[in-house]
Amino acid sequence: MEMRRRIKENWITRKLPGGGLNSTLFLVSLLLFGSLIYLNDIFHAADWMPASASLVIKHHQYWRLWTALFAHGDLGHILGNLFLFVPFAYFLSRYFSLLLFPAIGFLLGGLINFIVIQNLSPDSTIVGVSGVVYWMGAAWMTLAFFIDRRESLLQRFLKVTGVSIVLFFPTTFLPEISYLSHFLGYVLGVFSGVFVYLFFHKTFNKAEIIEEINEDEEVFDWEHFSTDNIIFKPLESQDSAMLNAWLKREHVAKNWRGVISDNPFIVYHKEKPIGFIQSYIAKNFPAGVLGIDQFIADKNLLGKGIGSSFIKKFSDELLEKENVNIVVSTPAAINKPAIRAYRKAGFLRLENLVTPNGVVAVMEKKRKRVSLPFITNFLSNIY
Repeated sequence: MEMRRRIKENWITRKLPGGGLNSTLFLVSLLLFGSLIYLNDIFHAADWMPASASLVIKHHQYWRLWTALFAHGDLGHILGNLFLFVPFAYFLSRYFSLLLFPAIGFLLGGLINFIVIQNLSPDSTIVGVSGVVYWMGAAWMTLAFFIDRRESLLQRFLKVTGVSIVLFFPTTFLPEISYLSHFLGYVLGVFSGVFVYLFFHKTFNKAEIIEEINEDEEVFDWEHFSTDNIIFKPLESQDSAMLNAWLKREHVAKNWRGVISDNPFIVYHKEKPIGFIQSYIAKNFPAGVLGIDQFIADKNLLGKGIGSSFIKKFSDELLEKENVNIVVSTPAAINKPAIRAYRKAGFLRLENLVTPNGVVAVMEKKRKRVSLPFITNFLSNIY
């Protein structure tokens, strides 16, 4: 039996730690307040908030590099930035502490503005937090690329590239927008993400939860399970090796006490084999009564309603036959999951019987009224 290891959870897929919400709301409030006073020129904000090369470099008013981040040209400008600012602010501060964001993020926002104004005419002013927003997005996606190792490098690269194009690549180019600040923000965000990961990669790796997967028991997408896709295919010679391997699995061997009958089937969901079921006419069974046995091959599918689904479909198909009135099964009385599955499939539990294999629960499903003593009497005679 071959086992492989799979990352089930990591630093950014685990349950969210506390924090992040208050700092995000506080920063959003500051951005809205700063834009409000700038647009309405409250406290003469239009004079001291924007940044330009002349004011910052020539007159040494370096604080403008940061006040400009909190000013915006109009309502559409601030709302456009908040659309991405809010989620990235929340996740960066919640997963990676307030030091990374807002501290480092806004510090680098001033650096971005300093580079941008040197590439503009001396009196051209800039406002807005878009450079920081691009930094936030790039930092988050870079950290996610390195930390979330559940997929291959190529898959992660394509995902990050696709999201970056959708979120950050402009569809139109407007003269009033500084695309240099966007570019610088994104590049610095990538470098920041790489640096943080390299510095804290041991901490991130320790947060990974690894699970071992039995290669013989493939992962099944049970969330998209549909009864309509259940197929019963008669057991064929090429299925023998697979069936024998199933019978040796611990969860099957623990409860399987039957023998292969003359009417065995492999249960498929679409094209994937997921279990075994059979019907049989046992010795001393009266006419019109069939017994069934079944098991689910993959223990990862237990307790999800899949067994009861194919038991119901199989037993319903048997009861559609003219010569079948009752379908019977006798799971071990202590096998409560199996009993629940039969009940969900429409079976009634009659009573317990003592057999050479232990105490069994008599379960029946009938097409028409048959007296309860009838079924228990003939089963008592069998055992």
